[in-house]
Amino acid sequence: AVVSTQSIKCYASVMELLTILTYEEDILTLVIGFLNIQSLLALERCGARFREMFQDYKVWQTVFEKLSKATNPGYNWHQRLLERDKQDFKKMTLRLAKLPQTWEEGPVKTTSVELKDPAVDVAMDETSIVVGFKSGDLVMVSRDTLETE
Repeated sequence: AVVSTQSIKCYASVMELLTILTYEEDILTLVIGFLNIQSLLALERCGARFREMFQDYKVWQTVFEKLSKATNPGYNWHQRLLERDKQDFKKMTLRLAKLPQTWEEGPVKTTSVELKDPAVDVAMDETSIVVGFKSGDLVMVSRDTLETE
């Protein structure tokens, strides 16, 4: 295969950039701040050196922390990640980036719960659903079993 002088110069420029980014973490962090999630995924796939840099400089953790603050400042996304076995910041970043679309589409699974009184308020987390009734009573229902706790 014939390689042009221009492509050799381009390759040399890319290698110089990689060398600079390897030693200058603040430049890498600045560049990452301007890239969207899809661009970061593409950059990570460019080669082994990029993957190593992403791991060494904890790029996905940085992106996750920035996105979690911007997505919903009142919710502690970092705590939710720490509760999991493995801290997979890339996976959580992708889920978090997809969150607005998920909220627009609505739930994947719905379940009906029979209640004897009219409900006036509902709150839920990963494990339970709390229902407030017009009478002032509160009922906690397990999301797994749908039984009253």
